Amino acid sequence: MKNNIKKKSYLLIMLFLCCLIIATLFDLQISTALYNPKSTFGWFFESFGEMIIFLIGGFSSLFLIIVKDRKKRLSTVIYGFLYLFNLLGFIMIISTHLKVSSLMLIPLVVIYLMVTILLVRAVPKENYSITKKIAMIGLILSLAPIFIINIIKMIWGRPRFRSMSNPSLQFTPWYLPQGLTTNNEFMSFPSGHAANSSTILWITLLPYAITSLKSIVKPITGFAIIWFICVMVSRIIMGAHFMSDVVIGASITITLFLLLKRRYLKNHDI
Repeated sequence: MKNNIKKKSYLLIMLFLCCLIIATLFDLQISTALYNPKSTFGWFFESFGEMIIFLIGGFSSLFLIIVKDRKKRLSTVIYGFLYLFNLLGFIMIISTHLKVSSLMLIPLVVIYLMVTILLVRAVPKENYSITKKIAMIGLILSLAPIFIINIIKMIWGRPRFRSMSNPSLQFTPWYLPQGLTTNNEFMSFPSGHAANSSTILWITLLPYAITSLKSIVKPITGFAIIWFICVMVSRIIMGAHFMSDVVIGASITITLFLLLKRRYLKNHDI
């Protein structure tokens, strides 16, 4: 089992390095070839690709509220705040991109509550112990990439492809930081959408919490991989990021996910 995990880790590292080498050599050419800001595919995944991070955070914080020690009231407040944070993030993404009216916010809140509550209720009590660990992974994974990526963005100051009037002259390679910035059009590296959408890998742990999902582990894994790859491609299509941006963004979250999985589930056959 351990040898199999190591083999998969090596393959993942090699895949990452190959993608990064390709991106380093052909970043500008790839963006030039794929750029299409009117793409429906690009718009959809730009709009809703990272929505999963707020569902993961919502489920995780809600489950931890339920299984917490009743004497620890501070943890209830913290988890409750994080649940509200994820609820607001979910609503904000949908309302912003679909431009829904204020009245439509109520159904969105209801949908979010129903999805997270039903998922939590689907966890059998005999799985509470491992699900608590899975929820901790989900909670950290729903917060850490946001902070890590935005800090790097402000330090790197890389211009986005869509903001360039003359890409051949204004293009900068990913490995050369351009200086501090707070201008969103100079926050191309790394991709927040790629990092946030890659948290979807967390759903591959759900079958170990919700036993009824164990029969569809492979479809869940396949869906997760396809989803964040589509988001990565969409960011290049929309001119928001270069290939190197999305590769690094996704790799940060994937690395974090694997480290958290090893930390919390090392004694489990997952």
